[in-house]
Amino acid sequence: MVKIMEIKQPREGKEGKTYWHKLGVKFVFDDGKESIKLDSLPLPNEKGEVWMNLFEPRPRDEAGATGTWDKPEDKTDDTASKDFDDEIPF
Repeated sequence: MVKIMEIKQPREGKEGKTYWHKLGVKFVFDDGKESIKLDSLPLPNEKGEVWMNLFEPRPRDEAGATGTWDKPEDKTDDTASKDFDDEIPF
């Protein structure tokens, strides 16, 4: 199982309030290896510093995300070679 953490950066919004911009995700694998995937680049603050924080993902609904992910198994199931009963002409 893989643990997933959200990477967020604090940004100052209207009226001096802080909001958290999601930059990407961090994966922590069972074997101790870690990977980071950024969807956007962090911006430096007025001091030229870049601060990022890690958060557990919030569930999207009652049965939603738990912050973990089961790595899919490598399968040799070739669905491209199967015949399908549909009307799609390509």
